[in-house]
Amino acid sequence: MILPYPNLPYLQCSKPVIAAIHGYCLGGGIDITSACDIRYCSKETDFSVKVKYCGYGSHSQEVAVGLAADVGSLNRLPHDYRNIDLLQIIGNHSWLREVALTARHFGAKEALEQGYVSRVFETYDALIAAAKETAKTIATSSPVAVQGTKVVLNYARDHTVDDSLRYVVGHK
Repeated sequence: MILPYPNLPYLQCSKPVIAAIHGYCLGGGIDITSACDIRYCSKETDFSVKVKYCGYGSHSQEVAVGLAADVGSLNRLPHDYRNIDLLQIIGNHSWLREVALTARHFGAKEALEQGYVSRVFETYDALIAAAKETAKTIATSSPVAVQGTKVVLNYARDHTVDDSLRYVVGHK
């Protein structure tokens, strides 16, 4: 699915969004799941920031499609350790640049090691069961506390600690 606009409702959902990723998560799949609050996957999951295709002719050379990831994954994935107040998804700039620039595929173990997913499950059924259990746990919590926590976490991700603390107490 190609989503042309970065300010889509799923990106600004006030409720927690859980991604249960199984199979292939390529290009737009990374764009969408990088906007989710919690990401789980099965051990068989295959990821790639950019989609590749096989060229025609005798060489069948794999070539990147020629489009930059443009629905926000390249904006959400980096984490800058020089500014510890900013929290993004991936902390290893070298690794992120490698997989983004080469369209190299990576598996569930590597996604977990690099912080793209928080848990990896042996089977699809275990993945879905865990995602449902997490959703149930969140759903049985105070809606005000859950939504407030998400708002503060999102604000903190994009601001300094001092700004975030002022935001929580209502002083800008």
